[in-house]
Amino acid sequence: MTINFGELFGWLLFITLTGTLMNYGIKFVNKQFGKNAAPDSFYKKSMKVLTTVFVRNHKYFGLMAVVLLLIHLTIQFLTYGPNLTGGLAASLLLVQAILGWNANSKKKPRKGAWFMIHRSIAVLIVAAVILHLTLPYSLNALIGQKTTGQSEKISETADLQTFTLEELST
Repeated sequence: MTINFGELFGWLLFITLTGTLMNYGIKFVNKQFGKNAAPDSFYKKSMKVLTTVFVRNHKYFGLMAVVLLLIHLTIQFLTYGPNLTGGLAASLLLVQAILGWNANSKKKPRKGAWFMIHRSIAVLIVAAVILHLTLPYSLNALIGQKTTGQSEKISETADLQTFTLEELST
């Protein structure tokens, strides 16, 4: 059994991105349903735990996503070459990280143009990741760029000589 470390780091990256998006989801759910819940209810207790894990640590999930992105990108690029859907998702994530880091370092409030851009880029990242996971070489094919790595390995395997059972048994 071989481990594809590029794929492993890609899925770890996906998990951390989900963790960053939980920030918005938890706040949305709490805004919709938190007012009507009793103070000692299961809802309030579970929301307190979820808020502690995902909302307070949003920037750490983002930082971990950038670290995992750099590892995933390096491994995949060295193994398979350029991938435009991955490059699109990576570029959006890096812009998002720079925007979040800048807002955090300058202690900007959660309102204004930067915040709307931050949320809009998050939606674009989700779309880019879905595109990357479902059609990894689609943009390469559209612009006529040859893909490297995995598709070459597949074509090399397809060119190997095949044998029938009778030929193998003699």
